[in-house]
Amino acid sequence: VPGIRSVVDTGVARLSRYSPRSRIQRLPVEPISQASADQRKGRCGREAPGVCIRLYAEHDFASRPEYTDPEIIRTNLASVILTMKSLRLGDVSEFPFIDPPDHRLIHDGYETLHELGAVDDDGRLTGIGRELARMPVDPSIGRMILAASAEHALAEVLVIAAALSVQDPRDRPFDQRDAADAAHERFADETSDFLALLNIWRFFQEQQRKLSRSKLRKACKQNFLSYVRMREWIDVHRQLRRLVTEMGHHENPKSAEPDAIHRSLLTGLLHFIGRLDEKPGGRGEYVGGHGKRFAIFPGSGLFSKKPKWIMAAEVVRTPRHYARTVARIDPRWVERLAPHLVKRAHADPRWDARTARVMANERVSLFGLEIIPRRAVHYAPINPVESRKLFIHHALVEGEYTTQAPFFAHNARLLERVESLQHKGRRTDLLADNHARFAFFDARLPADVASGPRFEKWRRDAERTDPKLLFLSEEDLLTTDVSEISEARFPDERPVQSEAVPLEYRFAPGAPDDGVTMNVPLDALARIDDRDPQWLVPGMLEEKITALIRGLPKDVRKSLVPAPDVARRVAAELDAAEQGDFFEVLAARLGSIAGARITPEALADVTLPDHLRMNFRVVDARGERLAAGRDLSEIRRTLGVRVDHQLAGAVDERFRRDGIRSWDFGELPESIETDVGGRTITAFPGVIDRGDSVSLRLLTDPADAAAQSRRGIGRLVSLELGAQVRHLIDAAPGIDTIRLRFAPIAPPARLDAQLVDLVVDQAALGGGGGVGGNLPR
Repeated sequence: VPGIRSVVDTGVARLSRYSPRSRIQRLPVEPISQASADQRKGRCGREAPGVCIRLYAEHDFASRPEYTDPEIIRTNLASVILTMKSLRLGDVSEFPFIDPPDHRLIHDGYETLHELGAVDDDGRLTGIGRELARMPVDPSIGRMILAASAEHALAEVLVIAAALSVQDPRDRPFDQRDAADAAHERFADETSDFLALLNIWRFFQEQQRKLSRSKLRKACKQNFLSYVRMREWIDVHRQLRRLVTEMGHHENPKSAEPDAIHRSLLTGLLHFIGRLDEKPGGRGEYVGGHGKRFAIFPGSGLFSKKPKWIMAAEVVRTPRHYARTVARIDPRWVERLAPHLVKRAHADPRWDARTARVMANERVSLFGLEIIPRRAVHYAPINPVESRKLFIHHALVEGEYTTQAPFFAHNARLLERVESLQHKGRRTDLLADNHARFAFFDARLPADVASGPRFEKWRRDAERTDPKLLFLSEEDLLTTDVSEISEARFPDERPVQSEAVPLEYRFAPGAPDDGVTMNVPLDALARIDDRDPQWLVPGMLEEKITALIRGLPKDVRKSLVPAPDVARRVAAELDAAEQGDFFEVLAARLGSIAGARITPEALADVTLPDHLRMNFRVVDARGERLAAGRDLSEIRRTLGVRVDHQLAGAVDERFRRDGIRSWDFGELPESIETDVGGRTITAFPGVIDRGDSVSLRLLTDPADAAAQSRRGIGRLVSLELGAQVRHLIDAAPGIDTIRLRFAPIAPPARLDAQLVDLVVDQAALGGGGGVGGNLPR
């Protein structure tokens, strides 16, 4: 170098070294070799004697390696391997290099090429690899160009690829950093440093068309751009453009979308994507593949934005790991661009009734970096065996499937029937377990049926040959004989006068409805004979009688042993007996067996398990529950007012009269049928005593209607025949009761022999009153 007379050698230099483990190009400051030190010394004294001052000890110089490590052992070998394969120079690990590279670098080079799609799993060159080998650029940059052709973004990506192949054209002098940053701000893009490079390119192209060379140099200097690097950029771009055209690729005529540009670039930068660490203490760093951590370089246009996901042209290590030339990306692009690299993990397979498929949660990652943390996917293509098992279990065995197939309705009815038999017989061992039903379907379904749509297609074809292929039978569901659980012993309904009331059975000890439940319509509540529910159903009589025997006093109980055998014999006899009061009939039968007197009250006082007492559920016209319990009288008291109120509003004015003082309403019918809430119910007319008059009303209880009418008719007689009755009483002062037989006008037939007793109220007579009909005798 002309004029150099002296040199000061610090003894260190920033040397580029590639780390195959982290895939990071490091720039560490390290001691130089003896050869490099001699080269520095040789820069002085070329024309005359000079001096070299070394800032380190002589023994330090002597201990250093003689030569600097060759570049082949401190760089990424992907380009070297690609070139050797395209030239068929053999295996790189066996090539006679003067300084052979470490095997880790060779392995990393193959991995890089595999990630780019240049070699297959066996290390053989692919079509993409052969095209990359023709490009005089780094394979990663070449991969971006090939992807851009498919994304219709080749024109823009060629510019960016050329920029990444040369030194950054932006100048940032140490003493003018602020001015340089301000000048470069005009080119910045808040989403991408790559688009900033495009802005610089467009600026230079525009200035080049308008300005002379000298003015162009001046414009570059004013904007802190290196004219020399810009010319180099243009030259590289021209060479790449000519080459890709010769390879058959053509630039897009229209401007590409930013996403298309970034997707193209991402194909070559998959190892340099990162997710912002949003945890406390993350320091704004990004987490990359293989556990790398890095920060956005402060000179980037995205430094203050901190997008959640980024890609970088490179990650270098200076004092920290910095990502240089970065852009915001959508992580979902990775899955489409690198399907051979992403790893998928699946968990929580489950049946989804809405889609009629087995679904699972899928986690997608790239180099250990979670790209998609959780999404639901169809599990059958991933694990057809497990999916088929889940489909059969949930859809066909458990019935969690919607289909119009005849077999499905048949099997559901059959299963409901068998479950009903279990409740009636109070057993849990009648129904075969799920394994038996699973085996039934497993033996019939093909191996590829694992979803609703596929099942329906197969079923329609299979049922043309065998329409009942999937019909279960009782033999498939039952484990034992169920002849004892017959309709006669466990009926599904019970007559209440002219109406059949449905019965429900439930085997659930401790539940409020354990045992037998009568679903009583509101209008039928009053017509239930209190004695009838005591008999439960024939199939449960034996258990009830056993419990009653065991509840008797010991001195009686010991004559009725063994209790189950006695109960079985008595229950068989009672099945054919005419039913009356259950406790009276049973007391007589047990008394004759024990040879001792057993009272009905003693049996009625025995505390029985709930399931041996009839349960009542009262429902309205819509089937909604109004009341439930095992005490029929209490339910009637609770709902009685409501029942009468409904009846009062359901009929015409003929049975809603007040203030009646003479029999002007003709003969009363025994009962009438009327509509309440859409149901036909039976009601009973009653004559109600109001003291100075009577009223007509409909009542729900026939016994109550008869009692009310007896008193009401007595009141009506006293009002009509008051003078005659007083005359009789005057003639016979000691009389206390007058029995009247009605002939001209007959009261309701339910009044025995049409007789009404009038009780003489002497006090009332003495006070000018009359005869009261409110105390019948």
